Amino acid sequence: MTTTAAKTDPMKQLDTLAEHYVAEIASLLRDRDALNRHQLLTPARDHALRSRTARLVQKLHGVDRARGRIKPGKGLAPDPDAWITDLVQETA
Repeated sequence: MTTTAAKTDPMKQLDTLAEHYVAEIASLLRDRDALNRHQLLTPARDHALRSRTARLVQKLHGVDRARGRIKPGKGLAPDPDAWITDLVQETA
């Protein structure tokens, strides 16, 4: 596959997007853990980190749904939440 084809391949774009979201989620979880460990996690910081993480998980869920629509002959994943959990655990 040429470089131009890779840029226009929807599955490749979804894979790249999913990797980006998983890396951001893992980073937020590490930040929250570090703040908590050093007793610097205020309720406002905790809320902000949890909200950002939840938004990213929703976006990642959307990528999973899009992957299910693009794959020929396959429907949506039976449990998209399990897929998200597996991806986050792989990066931790």
